[in-house]
Amino acid sequence: MCRRFALDLDWDAVADQFGVSIDVAAAGNDEGGRPAMERTRGPSPVAVHGAAQRPRADAKRTDPRHTEGLPSLSAPFSPHDTIGVITQDRDGVRRLLPSYWSLLPPWEKSRRLPYPTYNARIESIAYKPSYRESTRRMRAIIPCTGYFEFKEGRPFYFFAPEHRLLSLAGLYTWWRPEPTVHATLTTTIITCPAIGGPADVHDRMPLLVSHAQRGDWLDPNVDGADLLASVHDAATRLSTRLSFYETASHRGDQEATPLPLSGGTGTSPTRTSQAQNAFFD
Repeated sequence: MCRRFALDLDWDAVADQFGVSIDVAAAGNDEGGRPAMERTRGPSPVAVHGAAQRPRADAKRTDPRHTEGLPSLSAPFSPHDTIGVITQDRDGVRRLLPSYWSLLPPWEKSRRLPYPTYNARIESIAYKPSYRESTRRMRAIIPCTGYFEFKEGRPFYFFAPEHRLLSLAGLYTWWRPEPTVHATLTTTIITCPAIGGPADVHDRMPLLVSHAQRGDWLDPNVDGADLLASVHDAATRLSTRLSFYETASHRGDQEATPLPLSGGTGTSPTRTSQAQNAFFD
């Protein structure tokens, strides 16, 4: 599963890497042109690449994209947070939008579902009612610089060689519990069976999208059910090249929050690609 991830880039850098626009009108509207809701995420400690940071006190005031709905970069992100996702419309225009992390099927009237939807298994998304339509034409990429998996309560951090940006495969919906309320963009991260280094920690891992497959994955004119096999095949190759190490954690009122280890002690063996330049191909 994937229920924690980090992002160690600002939104301008993410937008540049994906060739997207950050547009207040686009970020605030659904497919019918109606404004979306649920746009903020409160500040919390960040733990990425072994360096703990806190958001600047004036981050909200000085970063205009925060007011447009994109969350403050205070990772790690958790289910039900607002995250940034990449989508593409039928005309090929890509956008970076704020989204609620847990997919809400359009027919649901409440956020309180009897089952978790922050992750969706690749084995069933093409036919499960909650994900079937999104698999066909509403696919997203969740940008991150690393994700966490847990083994016996111990968090491990996975990242690409040279800490390059990862593209997690996702699905989205526009959710409106009542006709009179604004629509909310909601997202799930797709998982697949773990292999290689990730399998040493957990039996599932997030599905990665290679650079070569970004276009087709985001294109709503392409039926996603026809892409799953090839995307999964490339994702397994990418995942075997990830590096990882064990992090520390502390337990608050909710679940354990991953924190970096001081001095790098207690880390697990690192697995690094021998062909970093070709990592995403």
